[in-house]
Formats: sequence, C-alpha cells, structure tokens
Amino acid sequence: MKNEGVKAEYVTPVFVTLTLPSHFTIVTGLWAESHGVIHNIMYDPIYNETLTSETRNESKWWDMGAEPIWQTARFQNKTSGSYFYYGGDVEIKGLYPNVYIGHPDPEVPWENRVDTVMEWLSDYDIDVVTLYFDEPDHTGHYDGPDSDERRDMVVRCDNTLGYLRDQIEAHGLTGVLNVIITSDHGMSEINDEMKIELYDYVEPNDLYHVTADYGPVALIEPKNGKLNTVFDALKDAHPNMTVFMKEDIPERLHYRDHYRILSLFAYSDRPWEIATRWEENGQVGGHGFDNEDLTMKNIFLASGPDFKKGFLSKPFESVDIYPLMCQILNLQPAPNNGSLDNVIDLLNLDASGVSSKEISGLLTLVCLVIFFNI
Repeated sequence: MKNEGVKAEYVTPVFVTLTLPSHFTIVTGLWAESHGVIHNIMYDPIYNETLTSETRNESKWWDMGAEPIWQTARFQNKTSGSYFYYGGDVEIKGLYPNVYIGHPDPEVPWENRVDTVMEWLSDYDIDVVTLYFDEPDHTGHYDGPDSDERRDMVVRCDNTLGYLRDQIEAHGLTGVLNVIITSDHGMSEINDEMKIELYDYVEPNDLYHVTADYGPVALIEPKNGKLNTVFDALKDAHPNMTVFMKEDIPERLHYRDHYRILSLFAYSDRPWEIATRWEENGQVGGHGFDNEDLTMKNIFLASGPDFKKGFLSKPFESVDIYPLMCQILNLQPAPNNGSLDNVIDLLNLDASGVSSKEISGLLTLVCLVIFFNI
C-alpha cells in the first residue's frame, strides 16, 4: 500500500488516547471536548450514570451534536455502512448507517468481515464503510506491545489486508475504491509496580465521583465544599502525576470544554497509571497517555484513485481524517476541528485542484476505512 498509495510518518490521536474517544474523533473530525465521548468509561453528571459495555449503544452517550461520516453521507444522499465500529450501531441525529453490524464480536472470522463489507460495496453500492478489527490491541494489552505474540498478530493483520486487496480485485473495484488503513492509538509497556493510588492521598468520602482505574487519566468530582481540599491533597501527591483544575487543563489537549469533563483532572507520566486502589488485571501493555508521546501515535496508509502513489506524508492529526474522507466522497463536511489543508497533499489532484476521479467521471464515489485497534 505504501508503494501504491500514501503513508504518513504518523498521525497524532485525540486526547485522551483511549478507544471510544479516538474512534469518534476519526469519523467526526472533532476533539473529545467537542464530540463529548471523553472516555471509555465516562460519567455523565446530567444523567448521573456511567457508560458501561451494556449501555454503549445508547444514543445519549454519542448524540451530542457531532455528525459522523455515516450520517454526513446519508444527509447528502449517499449511503453508508459500519461493521463493528464503535458508534456505528447508534442512532445519531435521527439516523443509523444504511447497513450496520454492531458491537465487536471477536469470534467472527476476519475474512467474513471483509466478505460482508465487500458485498455491501459491490452489491448494495454503499458509498462509505467503516470496518474495525480489535487487534493487535488485545494481544498487546495482555502479552505486551513488544512481544512475539503481538508481532504474530501484526502478521495476521497484514494477511487480512492482503485478503482485502485480493477481494477488491475479485469484485472489480481496483481503481474505484479508496482504502484507508488507520488506528486509534498506540501502546506502551506498563507494569504493576508503577501505579498511583488516589486513596493514598485523598479521603474517598470527600469525592462525589471519580473516574479512574483505567489507565493514566483520572476525572474527579469532589463533594460540595471539598474542591480545594481535594486539589491541595493531590496536586503534589506524586512526582509522576499532574493535577489540574478543569479550567487550567492545557489548551493543547483540547480536553476542557465539555460538561462530562469533571472539576479535577489528573494524568500520569508513562508508564505510570492512576487507580483508586490498584487491583491486578494482568495487563502489560497500555495506552491513554499524552498524545504527544511517540508511543501513542497512529498509523495511516491509503491507496486508490484519489491518492498519490509512493507518497510519504508529513504527520497530521486524527481530526484531519474526516475532512479528507468528505473531500473524497464529494461531501460538505459538518463543522469539525480538522483541516483539509493538512492532508490535501495526499490526494491526486490536477493543477486546478480537481481530483482525477472527478475529471474522468468514471469512478464511483466510494471510500473504505479499515481500522485496526493498536
């Protein structure tokens, strides 16, 4: 794909570098503070509820004003599909994708997933599809990002990409289909000796709610009258933990201006993680760390009629992928935090800035995003 298309040096993911926020950023072009999916286990103070795996497909967690690529396509008379992509089985702005298969099931063979998506694209003439694989993330968590097991899983991912390319050719879509390969985040080695336990420093009875026990980020809501007490107890509690009042969270993180982000925010230096009280979970690989950390960066490759050949792109951000997809699909983007200017060099344009596809008029407007969880 690198030889036949484009490759980015890397892509900077959204903060926080966890699965659900990263997934939704890629398909909306919005920071987490803009789309509202701010954590994998986010707490909503209006609903007084915490997201769980059982409630993950409820609209209230996703339908906060953001418009994913599936709905952008549908609103502009194109068709969309989603296979195992988080948020793709949820009603947003009154719509679902035209076709979708919901919550990821690791038991479904990878080739079957590709076969279904190819059927959507060729037989049902779907314009844009998102397809998700939950590896090599799972293997990286439990065997380590530098393990032989994870390397073997990367080989399996590569073989699946080869199968996809064969099927594109078999279905007569070579030269018609644009394929984007990306990921949601990176992964780093972690260990049980490097955990920061909040309850060593603050009284649990002073807290109304805390989101922790899930990587390097903690969101904390003290009880009324306890904000300064809790902040003072935590701000210098551990040399590898930084604590901010919500209004002081660094602007570069774009992780401040949403009501689901609670009054106190703490994050730890890699490979430290934050918990209330640590309980061993068997994981030796983790993510969620600062998105400036090179171990958290994303991959990006793309090929097809709209992309240059053999082109190495400078780094860009995951918010830029949504306007890129809209350009390929000839869609007017919804408001977003990305910029087409950051990725326009990836595209195969003539001197007037028009894609060769639009000049020829022979190629179907189709874009396929294959998404690996790294």
